[in-house]
Amino acid sequence: MGKIFFITGNEDKKREMSGILADVGIELDFVKVDLPELQGTPEYVCREKAKLAFERIREPCFVDDTCLEFNAHKGLPGVYIKWFLDNMGLVGLNRMLADFEDKGATAVCTIGLALSAGDVHTFRGATTGFIVPPRGSTDFGWDAVFEEEVSGKTYGEMGSEDRNECSHRGKAYEMLRNFLLGGKNG
Repeated sequence: MGKIFFITGNEDKKREMSGILADVGIELDFVKVDLPELQGTPEYVCREKAKLAFERIREPCFVDDTCLEFNAHKGLPGVYIKWFLDNMGLVGLNRMLADFEDKGATAVCTIGLALSAGDVHTFRGATTGFIVPPRGSTDFGWDAVFEEEVSGKTYGEMGSEDRNECSHRGKAYEMLRNFLLGGKNG
């Protein structure tokens, strides 16, 4: 495989992914493709989006989908985090847990890699933490309200290198990286 496309229009995701996959020896390119917002489990959503992206561009490609699962809400907002954030903002995410003692959450990134129409692999990275009032940079999604359990810092308080080492996205991309380098299967 000489070239692989990352299907995204998100500049922050491009930047994070470029650093993590810099040494895979494959030419990386980016393309924005409007894909439907599917419903289902994170793995299903990612697998289907990867298939649809491959059908559109007819080249090896990958997509990533991020979820934020609240313990108190049995996994919601999950794959719907984008709509919750767009409609409620960071403060609203906190308010969703105001009446709950359990502020625990899991950040999940699932990557769908389509090498052909019938050859799709998924990679799942997860990080546990807590939903807290916004701290640090509010420039990227819900980073300012997700406090990573081990460090006690929100993603918004971390630099990109520290975040990539512990984040859900960093873990999923590391699995993708290992796969592309001939390591573990997805």
